[in-house]
Amino acid sequence: VLVMGDSFTFGDGVNEGEAFPQVADRASGTGNGAPWEVLDLGVSAWGPQNALAYLETEGAPIQASCLIYTFFLGNDVMDNAASHLYSLRDGRLEKNPVVSAPPSSADRVKGLMHALPFYDLLLDHSQIFNLIRAVFIGKTTDYRALADTYAEVPREAYVRALDLNDATLARMARIAQDRFGAFALILLPELAQLDGAPDLHPSLELVPVDLAEEGRVRVKQWAQANSVPVLDLVELLPHDPAAARHLYFQRDFHMNAAGHKRLGELLAQQLPRLCDARHPPRQSAQG
Repeated sequence: VLVMGDSFTFGDGVNEGEAFPQVADRASGTGNGAPWEVLDLGVSAWGPQNALAYLETEGAPIQASCLIYTFFLGNDVMDNAASHLYSLRDGRLEKNPVVSAPPSSADRVKGLMHALPFYDLLLDHSQIFNLIRAVFIGKTTDYRALADTYAEVPREAYVRALDLNDATLARMARIAQDRFGAFALILLPELAQLDGAPDLHPSLELVPVDLAEEGRVRVKQWAQANSVPVLDLVELLPHDPAAARHLYFQRDFHMNAAGHKRLGELLAQQLPRLCDARHPPRQSAQG
């Protein structure tokens, strides 16, 4: 089982082995019949179109029986519009030509850092090196402008992004079903969708909670129309404020180790349903 997604899937902020696909991999052989091997293909800052582009260009040699995409309701809808990898033209999804921007000063410095003989070793073992790297990234990245892309999006633009998202998921599903046999979605909520208190932590929201909920409804409608199984964590995770906040970092929108543990357990329980290849799409979505 391949699990694709962004930094949630990759496990930003948690230790090695604590990301939910790794938790599910360890738990999937208990009480579920034949064990499943669950592989974590999460990449920080990826959206659905990044995953689709990887599947179309690099993913063909991968042998698997199921692909699960972890859809973060906080930013994945707008990630499609922001990535500019694919666009809708006359209702069809078309890949955009790649335009290479000239390297910036920050890009040149990053290249020099990656060229260091012991870069990977320092990255894994030197806290001082990681501190310097984090300070450099913080100084060269306009996180406020990036956040505004999501937080201040007009509703009309969000609706257009939902149309683009439908087409992106349709092509991803077709590739997964043809190549692997099964495709499923995990819907990962913003904290405000669980605890019902967006005013308590506005800095942790990437899009307003009403847009995140609209995205959830739309993705589930698409999934139902195409017989794609969904693991909706808005329904399965606790809505008690204290219990919900226990699953997320206090000053970050990512899940902590407790959240990953719960999600991994739920995924392991649901793998037989999510990865049942006997659910072909009822209709062929254009993509």
